Amino acid sequence: MPNNYLLTGQPRCGKSTLLERIVAEIPQKQGFLTKEVLRGGKRIGFSVVSNGNPICTLAHVDFITDFEVSKYYVDVQGFEWVLNEPLFFQYTPEQVLYLDEIGQMQLFSPTFKKLVRNYLDAPNLFLGTLSAVYHNNFTKALRKRSDVTILEVTPGNREDMYHELWEIVQKKALV
Repeated sequence: MPNNYLLTGQPRCGKSTLLERIVAEIPQKQGFLTKEVLRGGKRIGFSVVSNGNPICTLAHVDFITDFEVSKYYVDVQGFEWVLNEPLFFQYTPEQVLYLDEIGQMQLFSPTFKKLVRNYLDAPNLFLGTLSAVYHNNFTKALRKRSDVTILEVTPGNREDMYHELWEIVQKKALV
């Protein structure tokens, strides 16, 4: 039975929120979430948050970089600097590994791709979110891995998906 579960779905379907709910209940975990940065109620960027602590701003409308996704400019250098910290590549067998999101902004980083592969190859339970609208050779290869289960999240099934995923976590991670 696979140890790797990727949540996918259309933007704003609730996959990141679902992952956040699950990892909030797991005491032994390693990874990060990507959260919106808001100004006056409008999204202006994205930050990377590990165990509730912001660690860097991934993308912002006010950044000036060569890496652009929609109206956001991605700080690949800052993201790479954070990912190269031992925090992400050193974990214990009892930790659940998680990443939100395996998407276009994050995939500008070669170190992030290495981290994704590292987590997928680990014996640990891995939970991640995978963009349903951005595809490249890397994401296509992830979808084809025999040790990955893809779970489609929709607004209509996300509560059922929460219970299904939480059951998996309890069985595999002994939470």
